[in-house]
Amino acid sequence: MRIILHEGKDDKKYIKRICKEFNIKVSDDNFYEMGDKSSFFKENSSAYEYIKNNPRVSKILFVLDADYEKNDSKYGGYDNCEREIIKIRNNLKLFDISDYCITCNPNTKDGYFETLFFSCVPDDLKKCYNEFMTCSGFKEKENYKTIMTKLHELSSPSKPYDYEHPNFEDIVEKLKNLFKEEN
Repeated sequence: MRIILHEGKDDKKYIKRICKEFNIKVSDDNFYEMGDKSSFFKENSSAYEYIKNNPRVSKILFVLDADYEKNDSKYGGYDNCEREIIKIRNNLKLFDISDYCITCNPNTKDGYFETLFFSCVPDDLKKCYNEFMTCSGFKEKENYKTIMTKLHELSSPSKPYDYEHPNFEDIVEKLKNLFKEEN
């Protein structure tokens, strides 16, 4: 059994979208929602209890946002997040059966899953969306991410994101490896 540990329901939706694009077969049984980022770093989390008590779990992929170091000096930003996820994998003795993917803008090494998506959107469209957001007055992080994502999906309904873009290579490769059949 292969498990994807992810932060929330939107992340699950995004992962399923990528899997569909690359014909990677997943089911709801492959997902375990951690709730928030800090839960990944709690050794006594219910997810880790589930994994320890389920001998069928053979591979694990941790998928979490980099977020921003300025907002969280311990777990925020790619480098802090990577250091902590490697530490928890070691502490739980999951290193041999697990991998991780930190979602963010690969150029800035911060942000969220949505930031990864927008790193592949043409600059002229980003400019239009940002002007809309400024004009509309939406400022809160959660609203901003959701509105920007919906705005782009509405303006490009047939294929909103270019999953062949090099910025998606890491997550696509790790999802393919997670579900690759072993001989």
